[in-house]
Amino acid sequence: MAKRLDSRLTPSRKTVAGLVVACGVLALVEGAALIADAHYGFHAKLVAALDSIERQTGPTPPRPLPWPPHTVLVRVPDRGQDPNEVYTVGGRRIPGGHRTGLQGSLSPGQLANDPRKRIFVVGESVAFGYPYEMRYWFGQIIQERLQDKYIVFNAGQISWSSSDLLPLVQRIVDEYRPAILVLFLGNNEWQHWNGSGQVARINRFVRVFRFFGHSRFFSAVILQSLKYAVVRQNEATATKDFQFEHELQGYRYALEHPAERYFSPDTRGWLQTRQAFVANFARNVSEMIACAQHKNVRVILMSPPINYRLSPAWTHPQPQSFDPATRSRTDALLHEAVQLLARQDAPTALAKIDRAIALDPLPPIFHYLLGEILTQLGRRSEAERAYLQSRENMVGHLGSPLSFRRVMDQLRQQTGVDFIDTQELFDRYEHAIGGSFNEHLVLDDCHPTPLGQRVIADALQSLLQ
Repeated sequence: MAKRLDSRLTPSRKTVAGLVVACGVLALVEGAALIADAHYGFHAKLVAALDSIERQTGPTPPRPLPWPPHTVLVRVPDRGQDPNEVYTVGGRRIPGGHRTGLQGSLSPGQLANDPRKRIFVVGESVAFGYPYEMRYWFGQIIQERLQDKYIVFNAGQISWSSSDLLPLVQRIVDEYRPAILVLFLGNNEWQHWNGSGQVARINRFVRVFRFFGHSRFFSAVILQSLKYAVVRQNEATATKDFQFEHELQGYRYALEHPAERYFSPDTRGWLQTRQAFVANFARNVSEMIACAQHKNVRVILMSPPINYRLSPAWTHPQPQSFDPATRSRTDALLHEAVQLLARQDAPTALAKIDRAIALDPLPPIFHYLLGEILTQLGRRSEAERAYLQSRENMVGHLGSPLSFRRVMDQLRQQTGVDFIDTQELFDRYEHAIGGSFNEHLVLDDCHPTPLGQRVIADALQSLLQ
């Protein structure tokens, strides 16, 4: 009998039997993992981790809104704010500012009985009016001035990028029948980018991880593997003594904490990443405009305002060299220029930093120091251009403002939408009152002051009347 049974187990049948046993074991393991996942949430944590990795390493595609269908979150008036609270950022006290902002849910049905034309303002924290009370926001000013004709909604979302905002624009246009859509964005494309090479390599396998992550067992395994890889990367490129948002204005912190102090900067990779983010921004804003124009919604583009003197090291250590062949010479010229500036010898310092920029025009600290030197010489309009070039060359968040402005200007020409160039608008106002560097209009890293909000309101109102 034994021999007869053995004769029935041909090689193919043995293989099938082995697969059945393996599937049974995997089913048991997956069942146990499902039970464990109900308690520990491996799958949800993995999905969140993969989303974060993608956001940290490059532009991401639009994803569904995190709200219920047929709703959007809009800003509502502040309540119970402490008038004595002082907002402090980068060592600077910003009177009247608060790290708060209330939102409420808005559905299309709530607007059914209001005959006024609807204006929706979409964007990031700048569009939201952060960090000031809602009564200072430019849209609220417009509401009070033109309340018989328009109703204005603040759909700004703090820390969102253009990829996050595209689905919001589509929902507003499709369901809320706006007459005017104000797109005030361009600051947050690198909000979550961290430049980690190891995480970038992980990012190449994100699709594979997502596929296998449908299994709760593999979710747990992949999650632990990602944690280990990120820890290893943090150890390899430790920036523990670099303080995020340490110095609001100035170059000293950037000088003392160059990227080369922590790791070997991938400057070529950065330039490619920057190009990818700008191209992604252009695609997203173009889709927003097309979506609105398809429904005959008027679009007004607004570029974000600029703190000219924002420290290059506001959020990331900055490379002090993009050209290894000239690094020893530019390092020497930079430090000589710093010493000469400290001794009030601005003309000689200017000659040194001009030579450094001629050898390597990309390090943002070179242009920032040029701005400091020109300021000392009283050449403020030239200093503004130098600071602006530092911002344009700055690696990471709030860098490349000129690139995003060019995108908006090109889209204006291609589509015929209205465009408020806030940089140009603020420059005209600031210079008219004898100021410079937007010193009265932007006190923190990028958000308009109440005075800046009124300047924007005046420009927007001129387009509406």
